[in-house]
Amino acid sequence: MKKWFLIAALFVGYSSHSQAAIMIDPYIGYEMGSGTDKSVDSGFSTKAINVGARLGWLTDSGTTFVGVDYNTLFDGSVDYEGDSRDAFNKSIIMATALYNFQNNPYRIYAGVGVDSWTIKNDNHSKLSGMAYKVGLGYTRYKPVTINFEYIVESFNKASDDTNSDVDAKVSNNVMMLNVSWPIKF
Repeated sequence: MKKWFLIAALFVGYSSHSQAAIMIDPYIGYEMGSGTDKSVDSGFSTKAINVGARLGWLTDSGTTFVGVDYNTLFDGSVDYEGDSRDAFNKSIIMATALYNFQNNPYRIYAGVGVDSWTIKNDNHSKLSGMAYKVGLGYTRYKPVTINFEYIVESFNKASDDTNSDVDAKVSNNVMMLNVSWPIKF
């Protein structure tokens, strides 16, 4: 994890020496995921409306962006095998690098960061771990960009009202489609 933040800091340092602009890229989207809890050998699926924003430095050529990406969700649900369902909240903060192709309406990006869930069940379960993201964006009519993201969430700590910080083996693979509006300052 420290290695990724060091790489992001180097990119930020590089960007600050060239003429760069600050960019904020708010987005809203829909996500669906499929996961497993290996500690109890069961599966689950997730779905939610996701909101977030990327904030960072964009080089003067407009091709390279380095910054942070924060997203959270509302109206999220976890559907367990066996037909039970719980609501949940999630927040992810990531170091993100993005590349806009010149003379082309596409952009690609990747990120790594920390992830936490709060499941609204009887025990108020919480999960914490890492998240990795890759994305592809398409801008046909500016300023709107349509993005497809694939996120891998891996949780190694769990807690609830009865236990504090136990080892967990939970993973979730998420696909998200969102719309963003990049703004440069």
